[in-house]
Amino acid sequence: MLAGDLQIVWANFNGKPAAVLLKPVAPGAPVSDKHNFTSPVMTVALEQVKPLTDLTPTVTVRGNGSIVTATLPWAVLGIEPKAEQTLRGDAGFILSEPTGTINTARVYWSNKNTGLVMDQPGEAIITPQGFGNFLPAK
Repeated sequence: MLAGDLQIVWANFNGKPAAVLLKPVAPGAPVSDKHNFTSPVMTVALEQVKPLTDLTPTVTVRGNGSIVTATLPWAVLGIEPKAEQTLRGDAGFILSEPTGTINTARVYWSNKNTGLVMDQPGEAIITPQGFGNFLPAK
């Protein structure tokens, strides 16, 4: 994993929508932002895990599901947008059982090797080899 690789997770936290930034490599990040995700299988160390308090998604519950709407400013990604710029990345969601406490599936647009659930370190690993291209709007 390289500087610039990141993951943003939107979820319900204590009953409220929240967003968290995860960076495996974050030169200059405060030591207090470091976090290890540990399970019986492995430990994954991230140099920066921090809430994005000004990046609050809205969540609308509809029947058995939810609609999540979020805006992601360029500054959060650390990118200055340019015309005709192509970015590599992925987008996805995590399904859970009705109470929202047990993950049952991770579904991503580009990376189809996301069957791992119930192992936080494994889920925290960023896999750029599974990224697709986000193309500029025409």
